Amino acid sequence: MTFKNNILIKKNQISYILKKKTKNGLRKSVVFLCGYRSDKSGTKANFIEKLRKKYGFEYLRFDYSGHGDSSGDIDNLYLSDWINESKVLIEKKTNYPIILIGSSMGGWIAFYLSLVTKKKITWNCRNIFSYRLYF
Repeated sequence: MTFKNNILIKKNQISYILKKKTKNGLRKSVVFLCGYRSDKSGTKANFIEKLRKKYGFEYLRFDYSGHGDSSGDIDNLYLSDWINESKVLIEKKTNYPIILIGSSMGGWIAFYLSLVTKKKITWNCRNIFSYRLYF
């Protein structure tokens, strides 16, 4: 089941896609955190979607404010805004222990979130796509 939605966070509509875990899928929530000026529909996010189809985990991806389909002027936003949006979405939308996957700026957000989120983080992978990993 796929949910394409928006959530209001500090006056910005944040666009997200949440794919629920399949019946026999892994009991993990994978959260992809894109890089600066990237979005939830990029090559890396779509690669993780292919993995989700194979392994059945819950998958959350979204556009930070000022990025992709979300509202906001990127020139008037800060890293702290994107950290907060990530934290709110993770805490409100995920249902299982978290695997954070961040690319570029998203890797730094993942690192910070692993220190401050109330959800259980089972793995934090920063800049995974800098390496050649084959599944």
